[in-house]
Amino acid sequence: MSAPYDRVVLESLAVLATVADQQEHFAPVMQQLVERFRGPTGARLLQRRGATIVRQLCVHLGAGRVLMQCASILEHEHDLRFAAGMTQALNLVLLTAPELKNVRAELRAATKEGQEGEVALFVSLYRCWAHSAGALLSLLLLAQVLRDLVCWWCCGGVFLMIYTCSVYSRTQIHLSYTRYPPPYRTTPPPLTPSLKGVWSCM
Repeated sequence: MSAPYDRVVLESLAVLATVADQQEHFAPVMQQLVERFRGPTGARLLQRRGATIVRQLCVHLGAGRVLMQCASILEHEHDLRFAAGMTQALNLVLLTAPELKNVRAELRAATKEGQEGEVALFVSLYRCWAHSAGALLSLLLLAQVLRDLVCWWCCGGVFLMIYTCSVYSRTQIHLSYTRYPPPYRTTPPPLTPSLKGVWSCM
């Protein structure tokens, strides 16, 4: 994966995906993949080729399957800085990669009486994405979980990012015509202790 030539990396990922496609090898291979991104060398690999690696595995193995397995691994990660960095990298792929278009659609459907698989996908990502406040906010925007977004709104100014990314176009429309009672539109709800902590970090 750290080879200097992209073609070598792509061929290596194709072979790795062939191995991981066998059910008994899938979880161990994904675990080893996550471990490759640990430490200074792994961080450089994540920055240089992380998106390419994840996208290619999504193509070969299924995007939802890959994301859910990575999320399951990172959910219980004790190194919170590493978990946050990995989550942010996965979130960027989720938001921008053409290969994950169907996953983005499934996440939108999951919060609208979605099928069991769609709901499981959202819940799995939600638990992992909690390692990064920015990634979690992006997930809520993508899935249009508007009630949770109202709580984020009182943290001040975070909704500005909605209007800078086309992937949130549906959320822009929903927020413009939200059916929440007038108090949610005019007066932010009081800050809970946890939200006060988030506010103090901004």
